[in-house]
Amino acid sequence: MTDLQDKPRTKDRRPDEVPHHPKVMAVAVLITGTAMLFMGLWFWQAMTSPGIISQEEAITADQPGDEELSSDRDRAAEDAAAGEEGPAPQAKGGPPEAPGENDPVTPQWELSGWSILSVNGILQVGGTLTNTTNQPLSGTVKVYVYSDGVPVATAKTEVDNFQPGQSEQVNLVSDSEWEAGEKTILLDFQPSKAQAPG
Repeated sequence: MTDLQDKPRTKDRRPDEVPHHPKVMAVAVLITGTAMLFMGLWFWQAMTSPGIISQEEAITADQPGDEELSSDRDRAAEDAAAGEEGPAPQAKGGPPEAPGENDPVTPQWELSGWSILSVNGILQVGGTLTNTTNQPLSGTVKVYVYSDGVPVATAKTEVDNFQPGQSEQVNLVSDSEWEAGEKTILLDFQPSKAQAPG
């Protein structure tokens, strides 16, 4: 007789319960949450801060260009005198120092019968403009207006081929609001480039 013995069965090595590792899960959740927080902060910063290009454009816009007009400098000086941001009244290209008394004459022009007007609330200077030279003139005639020695407006008009001895009634228009008070004027002339010396 052969004794047949059953071979011992391989023990089932699977555990009855799958072990959980709460520490591992907590660390994974913490890392994921931190990553999401940093991504959110980065996105918020990217959306709210100006980009490099726009910052450069803003810097460029703050700097005056080569084509800045003398009238812009005049206006900036007037604003500075009124307490607003801008260069000092003595800045290059701005209004000259206020004269001690009205000076409506230049070597080329005389402004007679002049008066300071308010047209729709804007300061203008009206009068009779006469070419006192022996040649035709073209360019910009300006009147600087001062109050208590402080520049408050620059009124101007363009003249083209204004003949010697010719007189004409003109209104020189500023871009400043008219304000009450005693004022002093100074006449100035900037010839056109064709007539400018040199």
